[in-house]
Amino acid sequence: MIILSSSLMNSVVVDLGANLVVDLGADLVVDLGANLVVDLGANLVVDLGANLVVDLGA
Repeated sequence: MIILSSSLMNSVVVDLGANLVVDLGADLVVDLGANLVVDLGANLVVDLGANLVVDLGA
């Protein structure tokens, strides 16, 4: 499950060329003040055992 609950000032573009696997052991908080562009040509595996907090103000 991917939860993107944040104050998005602009657009979020996700272009996946393969599988996206996110295994979160805790909360994922993403607060974006600008554009987020992710272009993946291969697999992205994220295994988080603790909190991930990303606050991009620029």
